[in-house]
Amino acid sequence: MRGNAKLQSIVERAATLLGTPIAAISVIDRDRQWFPVSIGLDVDATSRDVSFCAQTILNPSETFVVPDARSDERFAGNSLVTDQPNIRFYAGVPIVTGEGMPLGAICVIDQTKHPLLTPEQDATLKQLAGEAVEEIQRIENLRRFGADAIELIVAQIREAAAHEDEELLTALDRILQSVERKLTGEATAR
Repeated sequence: MRGNAKLQSIVERAATLLGTPIAAISVIDRDRQWFPVSIGLDVDATSRDVSFCAQTILNPSETFVVPDARSDERFAGNSLVTDQPNIRFYAGVPIVTGEGMPLGAICVIDQTKHPLLTPEQDATLKQLAGEAVEEIQRIENLRRFGADAIELIVAQIREAAAHEDEELLTALDRILQSVERKLTGEATAR
């Protein structure tokens, strides 16, 4: 996902549409959260115990909003509030797979407090989370099915070579090269 242009565009739109200097897509694991794409953040990961996004995924169907982290007892002593990036406002929507598993969140952050989200802002953030889920699923499908596709094409190339079918062999070789370029392009974009 790292360096994915579509996910980066989603994050940039979130920051612009919600008027915040920071926006990110986070992925949460057992011990940490990491940011495959972000705008305005100087870190790639933080520990899970200080993660606002880890709180967000606890209720996968709700937007999680902290209008003023300094006055919120859950976060007032959090190092992300008392030190860089000095979070004051946070809003996040869980990124949930089709199977219902929360992966992380799309979030917007500011160093100044904000009121609660308007219904339009909430809808926008949820729409962007949906777009992020679609792109993440597309990336996973490429990873999952890419190797199978190459194996199938290689098997067909062997069959064409065994029958000395030069026309089919040339066509299959072009397809294989195209698939390999696409997969290696996705790999280097991460």
